[in-house]
Amino acid sequence: MQPSPRAALLAAFVALGVLAAVSVAHPELRLVDVVAFSGRAERLVTGAAGRTDLLSPRYPVGYPALLGALTQALGDVRLAGRVLSVGAGVLAVTAVGRWLGLLPALFLLAQGVFLDWSAAEGTDLPALALALVALSTVLTERPGPRAPSAPLVAAMVAGLWVGAAAMMRYPAALALPVVGVAAVVQSPRRAPAALLWIAGVLLATGPHWGLAAAGVGPLWPDATENAAIGAASAAGPGVGDWARACGRALQTAFSAWPTWIGAAGLLFGAIRRDRRAVALLALLLLHVGLLGFFFANPRLCLPITAIAALGVAFLPLPTGDGARRLVQGATLIGAVVLLVGAVGRARETDLETRARIEWNLAVIGEPGPLAATSPWVHGHGTDGWLAPAVLVKEAGPALQLTPPALVAWARREGIARLFLDNGRVQRSYPGLRPLMQGPVEGLRLVERGQGWRLYAVEAASSAPPSSSAPPSSSASPPSSTPPSSSAPPPESDPLP
Repeated sequence: MQPSPRAALLAAFVALGVLAAVSVAHPELRLVDVVAFSGRAERLVTGAAGRTDLLSPRYPVGYPALLGALTQALGDVRLAGRVLSVGAGVLAVTAVGRWLGLLPALFLLAQGVFLDWSAAEGTDLPALALALVALSTVLTERPGPRAPSAPLVAAMVAGLWVGAAAMMRYPAALALPVVGVAAVVQSPRRAPAALLWIAGVLLATGPHWGLAAAGVGPLWPDATENAAIGAASAAGPGVGDWARACGRALQTAFSAWPTWIGAAGLLFGAIRRDRRAVALLALLLLHVGLLGFFFANPRLCLPITAIAALGVAFLPLPTGDGARRLVQGATLIGAVVLLVGAVGRARETDLETRARIEWNLAVIGEPGPLAATSPWVHGHGTDGWLAPAVLVKEAGPALQLTPPALVAWARREGIARLFLDNGRVQRSYPGLRPLMQGPVEGLRLVERGQGWRLYAVEAASSAPPSSSAPPSSSASPPSSTPPSSSAPPPESDPLP
């Protein structure tokens, strides 16, 4: 099916059904950054935002603001995050169906990483979807006569879309030059098109520039933490190391063989000087080059994988009408088969995810504040927001931390519950390994599971040396008694 509103509508219906089915199969939190997003979104919509909430060098304000507004409407931040991602996934597939046709839309939907992050929380899909809509706005060829002002309007609208993408996620700003050049090239009046595109971008990103000019925060993003991680995995700072890192990004993005088919089509389209293929290839290479400075994982490589998948739109077809329809039908059936298999895999839950679900079920209803070794553990605040746990690393140097020091820190900070997971204790906190066997003075075992322990922090006056819990108590079933009187009152529970 050729690019058309009908193809877009069909793609939208398929995408909505598929992504809703995958999202329902994974009600758990799937991106740890959402715990921090929840706190920032809550502060933005309740008027308690600080400087870094308004202008953060790590994440732009667009996604938390949108998440906060939607959470107030739906009453739950995780549901709001899912609605945003599913909606963005449907938007991306619909735009591709309208721009390139039904086959590329279904092929994009069949990519495992696209399915995973369209059905989970996070900034990735909103940023990708808005960038694709921006490209399709300026590079869609419409039949029939067009008004002379149509390319100029398209340039400004595309500027709004791509500016909004950058406000979802800073790396999406890589689409700015690609969309800008496309908008200018597609217009017979290039200077006005460039000015209108810039105006659109400035309108969408205005809050960022205004807050930076007012001194609220830095103008440019700060990715030094990710750069440090990337530097740690590289052999050195040279060009050769950057090239090898780019190679690792490509290897990660093309880990599934169907992506290579799309990449071949993208190259073929670029060789034929199809402007759509050239723009997509340029955006793909920019993302690869960026990851060469940092590190690669399937989520960060999502734009590369998604863009490569769209290359099926440019694969050569037979010249005869009958043969062309036969090949198109066969490839469409193949895309549907790939999609069915990808949906089945995406609905599965791995052991690590099941463990995280168990962790967070264990702390529901427990008094706070809560401290944990894992950032995945979180409490539940009021009005549907998440309450992040205080990380145990705040207690002091990880390698030097001991159970008595941890208890003393927890009492000073007013911590009511301590959650320890064996993986991080063994890797990062060797001095806390005895706590995986049983409690020490000042701690009472509340609940335990395979590879984790939940302790109550007892007040110093109620935990004399003679009353420390015996080792056998570590095997006791989860406590059904009310929280001890040392727990802080409800109004002291932390809100993110």
